[in-house]
Amino acid sequence: MPANLTIVVGDDDYLVDREARARFVRDKKKAGEGVDAEIVDGRLRAVADAEVIEKRIRSALTSLSLFGNAKVVWIRALNWLELPKAQAGSESVA
Repeated sequence: MPANLTIVVGDDDYLVDREARARFVRDKKKAGEGVDAEIVDGRLRAVADAEVIEKRIRSALTSLSLFGNAKVVWIRALNWLELPKAQAGSESVA
């Protein structure tokens, strides 16, 4: 499975989470049996947490699957990155 990146953003946290979860489940199914699936909590509760979260994200994205299978990573509720305004052609969730 080729590497893909999906970013789900919006004003309504519930709708964003629901859409991201649906895509995570879909991508796990598409990757097939034995897929290595990982969810990293990206919520920043205190400034001191930023380094820990960044290390978890880096580890999830760079570590290989234990058995060489496909890997799907969901960085859930990442609330501390500034993203540019949506470009034309982007899909809006909320």
